[in-house]
Amino acid sequence: MARDLYNVRLLPDDDGPMPLTSDDEYRTPLTPDEERRVRAVFLQQMAQELADKGWARFPAYSPEERIRLYALAPALGDHFGRPVTAEPEDITRVLFTFADQPLLPGA
Repeated sequence: MARDLYNVRLLPDDDGPMPLTSDDEYRTPLTPDEERRVRAVFLQQMAQELADKGWARFPAYSPEERIRLYALAPALGDHFGRPVTAEPEDITRVLFTFADQPLLPGA
């Protein structure tokens, strides 16, 4: 079976910067203050969902968003006093669960 590859770009031979693509033009890094505020809001939302359901799902469409969400797991663990894990469910979602409570989402 032949497969077509879309949105694939070749890596350069050297360690130089990659040229901008159409996606990169619109990506704006957050300032440190914006990053702090975003993490605070995400932390509140994840903590509320974890308290209500025992698990939480959150979308993450870019590598920066996934990194940001994975960094929340230790902060959530500190908030609850029990370990919280953040695992990728698929390419667009991160699943948060309590590490000491085996629970399947949707159960």
